[in-house]
Amino acid sequence: MSRKKKESNPAKKQLRSYHCAGCKQRKSCGKLDEGKKYCCGCYREILEELERDELLVSSDQQVLDDYRLGIIVCQCLGAEKPRIKYVSSDGGG
Repeated sequence: MSRKKKESNPAKKQLRSYHCAGCKQRKSCGKLDEGKKYCCGCYREILEELERDELLVSSDQQVLDDYRLGIIVCQCLGAEKPRIKYVSSDGGG
């Protein structure tokens, strides 16, 4: 009996979540970093560091300025979901 190698589904790969390479916590929305390697917060820090060192190219400077002015609004720095404390009738949580 031969075993078939499981084929990967390309559509499934597109649906996977992208997490930040910097903080490893947030999913990147891709508004600042189209490659979705970094969340907007970490990518902004990278851009600001390049700006301080005067190494930022004009297109990235425009993106950073648009982000600062609120023209670009990211979704990866959204509010955390509130946690509700649940206590059952027997007093357990």
